[in-house]
Amino acid sequence: MGETVFRQGKHKNRSFEEIRNSEPGYVSWALKLQQANGQLLQFVEYCRDCIGEKSSAVDLDTTGQSLETTWTSQQRMTAQSSGCNAYKAPGVDRLVLELCADAQFRVMSRNFLPPNMWHVLNSLHGAVSSEQQREWRFPLALYGEILGQLRTHTAFKECQVDALPQWLLEAVRTSENAKDRKKTQEHHEQLTRYLANLPLQMRQERPVMEFQKEGILFGLSRGGRCLLGDEMGLGKTLQALAIIASYASDLPALVIAPSALRMVWRDQALAWPST
Repeated sequence: MGETVFRQGKHKNRSFEEIRNSEPGYVSWALKLQQANGQLLQFVEYCRDCIGEKSSAVDLDTTGQSLETTWTSQQRMTAQSSGCNAYKAPGVDRLVLELCADAQFRVMSRNFLPPNMWHVLNSLHGAVSSEQQREWRFPLALYGEILGQLRTHTAFKECQVDALPQWLLEAVRTSENAKDRKKTQEHHEQLTRYLANLPLQMRQERPVMEFQKEGILFGLSRGGRCLLGDEMGLGKTLQALAIIASYASDLPALVIAPSALRMVWRDQALAWPST
């Protein structure tokens, strides 16, 4: 019966023997079914006939439940020190966390996952699942939150979770911090050049205040997309014009303002250099 091939479903054109050897999670799920029919019933009967045979990695008890292998204490220590955080032995339902581009990471299923795990993964904060429900992507900023859910949620208590290595997370954080510091330095230099190009008389009579500089740097740090919420009369127009001037290659700029303020904007724009 091991040579029998599935005629339909996710394992179409794969033999019973191939599925039993490569998809232990699916085998465990199938053996727990209260009712099965058609080829699925044949597959369950085949698996039950095979119970009692011992694999080098996993044993199955009479209910089809995967049993933990006999890892040595040294093997467990090695796995933990490498950042794998493997809670169960290889062969049971398994989730692997991998780093992706665009500040994302993904949770991948190496084996068949039962529907209750799908539902929980789809409900996690920030989850975007693949069409085959074998991969879920999350923003890297949510890594700690998602890993905590995978470790504590009852749906994953029998699931092996391979987390990202700690050294990799630290390397990513160091890289991101370096980029932030470099960008911040560039913004400071950009503002310094702008202020240095202001007429000497203007710099002496109407110097840019420190809180105004902070507002300009805030706008630059967000690519010019920001909301300046200072009180009236504190120079928001000046800050906005300085931010606009930092994107001289994108000029002209369109200013939308209440009619009562249009002359204020005109006078300020004429007074403060745009380049």
